[in-house]
Amino acid sequence: MPRFMRAGQAWEIELAGVYIHVIEGNAKTTRKFMSRAHALAQYDIAIAQKVGEGFVEVPDDTPPAPEEDAFDVPPDDLDALSVHADALQARGDPRGEIMALGIALERLGQQAAGHKKIVRQLSRLLARHGKLLFEDLAPYAVAHVEGEEPERRAALIATVRLGSLDAAAIKATTRVTLPDLYSGLRFLPAARHLRQLVCASPVPRGEMRESPLPYTGVLDAMKKRGAPERLASLRLGAVDERYYDQIELGDLDIVATAAPGLERLHLAGDGVRAGPTRFARLRELVLEGPCANAGGLVIVAATVTDALEVLVAKAATQYPTGVDEAVLSIPHLRGLRALVLNDFGGGDLAPLLRHPALPRLERLELACNDLGDAGALTIVDQAERFAHLATFDLRGNGISHDMVRRLHEALPKAKVYGQHDPRREARQERYEAIEE
Repeated sequence: MPRFMRAGQAWEIELAGVYIHVIEGNAKTTRKFMSRAHALAQYDIAIAQKVGEGFVEVPDDTPPAPEEDAFDVPPDDLDALSVHADALQARGDPRGEIMALGIALERLGQQAAGHKKIVRQLSRLLARHGKLLFEDLAPYAVAHVEGEEPERRAALIATVRLGSLDAAAIKATTRVTLPDLYSGLRFLPAARHLRQLVCASPVPRGEMRESPLPYTGVLDAMKKRGAPERLASLRLGAVDERYYDQIELGDLDIVATAAPGLERLHLAGDGVRAGPTRFARLRELVLEGPCANAGGLVIVAATVTDALEVLVAKAATQYPTGVDEAVLSIPHLRGLRALVLNDFGGGDLAPLLRHPALPRLERLELACNDLGDAGALTIVDQAERFAHLATFDLRGNGISHDMVRRLHEALPKAKVYGQHDPRREARQERYEAIEE
């Protein structure tokens, strides 16, 4: 419960679903609102009013009441979690059994006998007690066991691990918006230790063809509410690639500030912006669509450090960006172990040969880039520069049979067969039809 002080006077406020509890002096008051969104808005207004009156937030050292403590134990210490699960079960709290079954799965392993039986038990409990996990979000949400498929579609689909929400995917529907789902998750005790978040469509499915797809709303919510402390993976733009051009990704500075511990970032779409804050711990970056072209790469690459180990850029073939432009956009990424540059429009390989990360790369993919025989000849002539690669993918580049043979002789481990790419040709035809 946030606690504020002014000249020895204490004021405390707590948001619990559609209720707001306030303690001032020895008096406690409770107000009920029509919806969680309304309660959130009034919660923010009340805090802003007290801050304006000179109150300052201070740490609350009061231990939580037992019934408020169901998700307070970090999901890393299995022994501590077991003790906690026993205490919850002793009080008759179903979350204790959910936690205990999750611990049993973690200790048992997926291949062990009895795994499927525990999964069935846990799945039944999650279906029965979704309200305990999701609270006011329960009408829009479904939970499932890690590694299993959810029982139905929902605006919020969450994976449960060790009794807590470990991963979540959210999308707008006609009943709930993406910012409201995000804000609800931030105040959800079960989501306190969330590690992965996927943001799908910001508009209802029926409006996707005719509307822009802005993620600015969910980023504004992140700026206002912050991000889960343990959030390590974030995906924005999880929609079909035909909608990438409609996506407005927004300001990455908000993400870098709110989620400093982020290790994996996956972006798809257009309209990406960045500020001065960098992703200090980011290890993997995936870009798809317009943001993967040279202009987007320059913007996004400026937000990461040389600690980045994996860069995947899958461009859009209707944009005239070459592999050389893409490589020139990332000169400072010296620590890369894997580099994927797919669906670019040809280009000179000389910048790649000069890039400082090339000798350290373990995986290099240059598929579907129209490199042709000229690009293949460069690789053959410089084969010793690529010989250390564990994975080298050159499929879908329109290379002749004779040059494929020479590539295979020079680099036996390289994937050079399959120069015809029907999937890419179909995509190009679709883009041309749209332009007409």
